[in-house]
Amino acid sequence: MGKQRRHGWLGFGGAIAIALTGMVAPGYTASPPTTTQAEQLFDTASRSLAEGQVQTAIQQFSQALKLNPRYAEAYCERGLAYALAGDLTAAIAGFERAVQLDPAHVDGYARWGTALASSGDLVGAIAKFGQALTLDSSYIDAYYNRGLAYYRLKDFANALTDFNQVIQRVPSFAEAYGRRGLVQNALGNETAAIADLRRAAQLFQEQGDAIGYQQTLELLRLVQS
Repeated sequence: MGKQRRHGWLGFGGAIAIALTGMVAPGYTASPPTTTQAEQLFDTASRSLAEGQVQTAIQQFSQALKLNPRYAEAYCERGLAYALAGDLTAAIAGFERAVQLDPAHVDGYARWGTALASSGDLVGAIAKFGQALTLDSSYIDAYYNRGLAYYRLKDFANALTDFNQVIQRVPSFAEAYGRRGLVQNALGNETAAIADLRRAAQLFQEQGDAIGYQQTLELLRLVQS
């Protein structure tokens, strides 16, 4: 199975589809002491970020980057921290630097796309999600977030294609069924929309997500009214 994060970019405070891990830039060379110190700081910063200490994590990632200015993963993780702190400009700069240093950094492109989407640049976001998928064609959240972007641009055909890809790879992904149901409804496919929303509600209920379940039932009522 491809990379599966938690899904949707709808605000960095609640549902950003980027993880606390990524791919380390290949080919980096430095003296062993500097590399070790930078990696130790990186690990400390990653723990701080996982614990919600965002500003502390930013400072620690910055210290790691002073020791190793070509540490692509540190730029990417600091970009995530900036995003969580609400500084999308700094976040985007970090993701851009990460992929400059490591053009194969899949998470860098995916996170860049997420930040662009959150800032309102949906076209730019779609391009970055596409670059991530070129590198890893099984990257679940890149499909899902690109589908969200297409949906917001009212490009329902491409949104449907991306949500199909997600569901094919992760049949238990309740949110994807819900989103696909909304796309089907926008396309005038009421029967398919109702089927997807019912499946989403069933999965939310099975997974113990009471909020998702209730929201999906409300959408079902609206579609069937």
